Amino acid sequence: MKITKEIKLENKIKWVIEYCKKDNHANILNSNFVDKYVEKFNPKYRGVNFGAFKCPELGRLLSLMYHKNILDCMIYLWVFLNGFIFIN
Repeated sequence: MKITKEIKLENKIKWVIEYCKKDNHANILNSNFVDKYVEKFNPKYRGVNFGAFKCPELGRLLSLMYHKNILDCMIYLWVFLNGFIFIN
């Protein structure tokens, strides 16, 4: 049986939902979340010296899930800038 893009996408969506049930949140800055996604699905990513790997595929997936109202968990980003500005 050939695995289609839709089946792969569905598996990724299910994985994110299960992760959210365990950890209660998912975001692209959470290094544990990104590391586990990279281990599970082997997407293209760029390693960094500090923080989570850069994984554009995961960012697009979370965006898609948010816009389709699939996620039942909170997606948030804490941004630390020069003056310690917090955006939630």
